[in-house]
Amino acid sequence: MLNFYETLKNVLKADGRFYTEDGTLLRNKVYESAMNMDAELIRLLLSNESTKSRYFKDVNGVLVFDKLEFGWTVNNRQFLPDSYTRFKNRIGLTDTRGDLISASNDVVISFPYKDCVLVGGQTKEDQKRDEVFFNTTLAPDEVDRLLYPKVLVNSRRYTAEGMKEGVEVNDSDNLVIKGNNLLAISSLLKRYEGKVKCIYIDPPYNNGKRNSFGYNDCFNHSTWLVFMKNRLEIARRLLSPDGVLLVQSDDKEQAYLKILCDEVFGAEQFVTSFFVQVRFTNKTLAEDSALHKVIETIHIYSRNHSNFTINKINEEYSIEKFCWKISETGEFETIQVGGKTVDIFKEGAYTIEKVSHDYNNLKETWATGSLIRQGGTAAEFLAKHLIGRKSEDGLKVLYKVHNMG
Repeated sequence: MLNFYETLKNVLKADGRFYTEDGTLLRNKVYESAMNMDAELIRLLLSNESTKSRYFKDVNGVLVFDKLEFGWTVNNRQFLPDSYTRFKNRIGLTDTRGDLISASNDVVISFPYKDCVLVGGQTKEDQKRDEVFFNTTLAPDEVDRLLYPKVLVNSRRYTAEGMKEGVEVNDSDNLVIKGNNLLAISSLLKRYEGKVKCIYIDPPYNNGKRNSFGYNDCFNHSTWLVFMKNRLEIARRLLSPDGVLLVQSDDKEQAYLKILCDEVFGAEQFVTSFFVQVRFTNKTLAEDSALHKVIETIHIYSRNHSNFTINKINEEYSIEKFCWKISETGEFETIQVGGKTVDIFKEGAYTIEKVSHDYNNLKETWATGSLIRQGGTAAEFLAKHLIGRKSEDGLKVLYKVHNMG
């Protein structure tokens, strides 16, 4: 027969709020719910005769919940000796019910005109155009008309021989389209949807400076988010299954941009963010600024993580780096380690000099941190058997491993 504590635990298991994914009961969460007279908790306790008789008092035919008695029970170490937190065993933002917002479609970034399409027709900074918003529900015809593929006119082809007017565009051409970017990318959908491997977006930063966002000063921040949302949604459709999107911003909007991209592409499609230097720190371009921004952020998203790969640039293999010669000039100690013979040359027992390049010389290379532990038997041997000897041998020591190098 179960004791009362086990009975209470079984009753509470019916409410997923009180247990972690690995089955641990969240004692503080249970206690907090009791103190707040949580209706679902009270219903559970009433559903079992044992908990009903213990925690409810009959007052003139009305059952009254004794939350102090219940609180004393759950705080008793005999009930749950090792529970210290009311939170689930995952890190993340939660709503008022304690549910992770990442697991819910109910929580999204919200801003005015999010349900609209921004035409974005301003072509010069000084126009300060009164921008038009079309609501996708109230003005579907206008939205359809706006985003319907447009005819590209006045095409020109530039070659080494010069410029030619009125040419036909084919899939092998490199295109530069001049005009409203929303109309341009929506016009590309019919021909290029699901075919673009890389999209780089360098939007206006909405930072109030030289590339400021001049649309709708009353809702500047919201207008910028609508502007980006409209274009990101089309960009997602243009990407191929192995495609990748890079969108650049500075610190004014990058945090909101990241959340917006998570919503449009899915947080699981986020690859990374990296930072690029855009100013020389020893030169001042804005004398009126107390602090000068030198770094901008690029957020990267893939259309499909399983098909996403990075094409790394391989350094050209050149004989020029084979320019170092090591000469043994003094005595050395020989040891057996890891099944190999190793000669140990302390500082002063060898020289390293730069000579004319030749494949018989050593190649210059840099390896730091975890890099020296990756790939190749030499790197593995170094990590396993030689790095740890610095406490015994000191620094600036040359190890010559027989049959390895």
